[in-house]
Amino acid sequence: MNNIVAKHFFRQKSIIFITVALFLISLGFCIFFSILGMTAFEVLHTLCRFEFYTCFVWVCITFGFVSRAVNASVREVSDSYAGKYYSYEMSASTFLLIVYVVWNVCVVGILLFCSLKNDGTSFFCAWFWKSYFINVVFPQLICAGLTIAVVISSRQYAAFFCLIFFLFMISPFAEQIVWVSSTGLKIEKIWEIIRHPFLILYQNGEWAPDSMYGLQTETFRIELQIFWLVSIVFILLARFTRKSLWYIGLIFACSMLVISFIPFSAYRLNANWNGIFYDRTIYADSNNESDNGNKTCADSSDVNFTVTEYQLDVKLKREVSVDLNMRICAETPIDNFLFTLYRGYRVDSVYANDESVSISWIQNGDELVLNTEKTVSELIVYISYHGHSSRFYSNSEACLLPGWFAWYPMPGRHEIFTYDDSGAYGYNPYNRIRETTVYLKVNKEAVTNLNKTRDGYYSDKADSITLMTGNLVSVETQQNVSDNMPSLIDYLPLNLYKGQTEQKYIEQENENIKREIEIFKQYFQNEQLDFGGMKIIYSTEDLGRNFSNNNIAIFDDYILCSAGYFSARNLFYYLAQENAHRTKLADVILNHISLYQNPSDSVIDFSNTLSMWKNILTQEDERLSVELETLESICNSYINQKKELELMQMLTGYAINQSAYQNDSEFIEYLQNGVLNGN
Repeated sequence: MNNIVAKHFFRQKSIIFITVALFLISLGFCIFFSILGMTAFEVLHTLCRFEFYTCFVWVCITFGFVSRAVNASVREVSDSYAGKYYSYEMSASTFLLIVYVVWNVCVVGILLFCSLKNDGTSFFCAWFWKSYFINVVFPQLICAGLTIAVVISSRQYAAFFCLIFFLFMISPFAEQIVWVSSTGLKIEKIWEIIRHPFLILYQNGEWAPDSMYGLQTETFRIELQIFWLVSIVFILLARFTRKSLWYIGLIFACSMLVISFIPFSAYRLNANWNGIFYDRTIYADSNNESDNGNKTCADSSDVNFTVTEYQLDVKLKREVSVDLNMRICAETPIDNFLFTLYRGYRVDSVYANDESVSISWIQNGDELVLNTEKTVSELIVYISYHGHSSRFYSNSEACLLPGWFAWYPMPGRHEIFTYDDSGAYGYNPYNRIRETTVYLKVNKEAVTNLNKTRDGYYSDKADSITLMTGNLVSVETQQNVSDNMPSLIDYLPLNLYKGQTEQKYIEQENENIKREIEIFKQYFQNEQLDFGGMKIIYSTEDLGRNFSNNNIAIFDDYILCSAGYFSARNLFYYLAQENAHRTKLADVILNHISLYQNPSDSVIDFSNTLSMWKNILTQEDERLSVELETLESICNSYINQKKELELMQMLTGYAINQSAYQNDSEFIEYLQNGVLNGN
């Protein structure tokens, strides 16, 4: 029977044409991208991005070939010949499975070849199997299996309609149905529930992938794929064998579907108001109601106690769950303790080590208030909480929890999200806690600002707690104390190209860090920043994606930075952005000045920029336009006097702090006097 089916397959010109086209186009593009020099991770992401169209072609091939038994009226003959039901469909499905395996073997071979040819490390070869099966193999099996179920259905028209509906729901077109604002009728929530079972494909593929997070291999996706695979298998078994087995699979499949709805952390760059931009949406309203000036760490009036020790037991599963032990001290006995904890984390329980002290708590938005029945000056508090953020993911696959984000209780009131007068916005990277002792336990190998004591355990004195897991590797580096420079402690292996071995990449990045810090120091001699002994922690670029000031943050003993974003310019931008109420001239300096190794190049470039902007701003802000024209003339004068470095130090200093001058005009006058006096 199998030989007959094989001959029948090769006689179908339309099926052969589609199959050959699938092989040539998909494999051809994979080979082409490999030749172009793309990493294997980039090729696999491209494959995942267009997986719906590959699945659609497999559906067409499967439907066209398997349904031939009905169209050619051969089902009765083949069943009689084989002595069993649906013998043709079973043989055709087996043959297509062989074709399908051949296609996947070819793709895997190309990916391995691409990795060996273009990748800087062998990390991908051991890592990609799970991502490949979840994003390529299983979705195609589901689509092909569902198509076979439609073909052998006794109600083909209804089944065919269900297949079309299924294809639409898993397609990128369904992703385009978004709500940029809340409807108030929970329509968007109903749509999310309806579409949830169909999230079997890679989502939002038009965005560049987060290499640290990977290709969306969360537990809930596996559960959804099991739901579909089990359902299809038992439907086919029941149909092929004519036995009532469907109820067995139905119970198991439905249990998987129900489990998949359990809250989870998943990083998706969708445009829904409650998606990746949820925080920007909800904090915009509160920003309009209040104006807090500089992005200070906390309102000092709220902090009448200190946390002298944190002990965190972090479990990364569907989302993060934390068992926290805090030692709290107050100079005078108090009964009220205010913390900031991001609203996405829900407190489960709070109690004190002293049984005589009863604690109640109120969680309202980002505020967590602990109340004791009697005043205390010292207390050990146990807090258990869980949850996730749509932006800063935390699950068993990967975790991105920066130290300035309130994923752990921060004493006092802190701003989570900030806006400034120039329209820039982003998460507040200036949040800190007072230096305290931190003990951290994690159920995954992690990169953190704390020192590793043994596997899964970290501790140190710190002003924040940064925790990252996923596709990143920590490294041991020799700190060059004589250079008084920081050093990189981790890297993202999926981002490395051929020739960028671990050692070479770390050496290149440390040299770049050293060069950029030297540039920074020549322009900011008055800034009291000691980089000696600091750790540099590289994170994914998604740390600051779509926001103005989240790509770099300077802490007491480490710098958290998106990979590829460490520069003197970004260090300067970070320092200046802390002031939310900059003057217009300070904004121009901040946004348009460049920090080159040669100060003369920086001043010339800035002068050219001023020449362009003064004309653009003539109609919008005549006063600022005049100031820019004057500043352009001042730049040229300083160039003629060979005092470019002095001018750059004054300009960058003014962008960071304008408090020494009443307004922009006074600063311009100060610069003019410097030119006239030759000082």
